[in-house]
Amino acid sequence: PNSASLALNASTLGSPLAFGAHSFTAQYSGDASDAALLDQLERVLLDIAHSPTQVSSGELKDLQDRIESQGLLFKVRIVGAADRQKGLKL
Repeated sequence: PNSASLALNASTLGSPLAFGAHSFTAQYSGDASDAALLDQLERVLLDIAHSPTQVSSGELKDLQDRIESQGLLFKVRIVGAADRQKGLKL
């Protein structure tokens, strides 16, 4: 297909302030790596939320490449696994 649907909006993703609050908490608690990951995720999710509902396949590929080049999925999985070992919920 030549286009894809990004049926996300700000209400689906939650408030940008929520991401900022989590990032601030991570920074305050001294967890700079979690704070950096939250900042990266916030930027990508805000870009998605502010994108048109329909995007071209090229735009979708660019977004996928951006997520992959930053290693976001890998980082989220690692943090999630570490938190589960600690008994924390994300």
